[in-house]
Amino acid sequence: MTDPDELRQADVSVLRSVGSELDDVYLDSVAAGAGLTELLARARADV
Repeated sequence: MTDPDELRQADVSVLRSVGSELDDVYLDSVAAGAGLTELLARARADV
């Protein structure tokens, strides 16, 4: 039978990697949002 501590460590490892991926997605979306905001500001300035 598998040691419960080993299972717990595996769960923590998976959660950390998922959390890291979510951080990357969040930062990418923030950067994209900032880029869109800048483009809109430039478009308004040109009008």
